[in-house]
Amino acid sequence: MEIIGHKRQSQYLKQSAENNRLAHAYLFYGPSKIGKRTFAIEFAKSLQKPEERLANFSMLEPIKGEEEDNKRESIHILQIRELKSKLSLSSASDGYKIAIIDNAQAMTFDAQGAMLKLLEEPKGKSLIILIAELKDQLLSTITSRCQLIRFSTLSKQDIGQFLDSKDLDDSDKKMALWLSFGKMGRVIDYLDKKEERAIQKNKIKEIRELIGAPIYEKFALAEKLSKNRNELLPSLEVWLHYFREVLLKKLKKEKIKKEYSFNDLKEIINAVERTKYVLTQTNVNPRLALENLLLKI
Repeated sequence: MEIIGHKRQSQYLKQSAENNRLAHAYLFYGPSKIGKRTFAIEFAKSLQKPEERLANFSMLEPIKGEEEDNKRESIHILQIRELKSKLSLSSASDGYKIAIIDNAQAMTFDAQGAMLKLLEEPKGKSLIILIAELKDQLLSTITSRCQLIRFSTLSKQDIGQFLDSKDLDDSDKKMALWLSFGKMGRVIDYLDKKEERAIQKNKIKEIRELIGAPIYEKFALAEKLSKNRNELLPSLEVWLHYFREVLLKKLKKEKIKKEYSFNDLKEIINAVERTKYVLTQTNVNPRLALENLLLKI
């Protein structure tokens, strides 16, 4: 795996390891698809000998509920208990026993309680890395027992250098950079999946056509997206990036499609961010949330 960016975090953890000052637990948090998981895996590898990695490494990820009314992906208490058993086993050497919990916010309440006990009673030379988008998605008693490492979106320079190393024409490089939103995972999706390129380009076309469209067209889109959660959040990300670009163009006094005021653009951007939050953190009706948002665009 190749790590792009995140040099400050890498240098800090490298120095901590060299000085034997690693914490027992870390929370890597920041936006999705920016490489937190890849970074965690590579960091874990750097602490272990190649022959030890399979024996002393665990990765926990959410699993789908089996009941018809519970299709959400969750990390369950039994997974945490199994992890505790693995970490309590003696290591074949004096190396680290490492556990990475991806999408840690998916832990059920009971699983978070079990994780708290695990963090309160660290076993030997063990290291736990929790990965989440927001630190507030976890119990404060958990975050208080972790060293927090914040990850941010990547610079255009970092992503541009990566794209320059690929055999791409200028139009694809420009589109991949724009659609990245500073997220390496989005670049990989764009490059590896041809169908993703068409989908993303269609999302840009969709938001451009939405501006100034009659209410019935906006509500029709709200209904369509509310029925497909896999399309909903990616669409909101495109909209958010689009209006941030519009705001930058206005600051530079460049021509824009619709003459929004600065306050209008700030309100739209805030509304998109609020909509993303309530859709992921609450049980709000997706269609109503989208209709309220689209009335502002």
